Amino acid sequence: MTNLRTLLRFSQPLRLFLASLTYILGTGIARYLGIHLESSAFWLGFVWLLLIQVAAYLLAEYFRPPNEPLGEADTPPNACACGRSFCRFPQLC
Repeated sequence: MTNLRTLLRFSQPLRLFLASLTYILGTGIARYLGIHLESSAFWLGFVWLLLIQVAAYLLAEYFRPPNEPLGEADTPPNACACGRSFCRFPQLC
């Protein structure tokens, strides 16, 4: 369950929701201007938009440097007492 929750957090659902709202708004404007859209093309584009964005967010998390914390509460394993997130020589601080 925690892996699924972490994956959901990394996929940034708020940004996905805002991207889908933008896509729906764009198709609504096109329909208002008189352009007829096939429903299959709409859904194919919508799924394509979501998959591309989820892939970009997950790839960014996969290639995140190991010394960056995952969240505000997380600290990297080599956190130093001087306040820096990563310190090569913690005994000198």
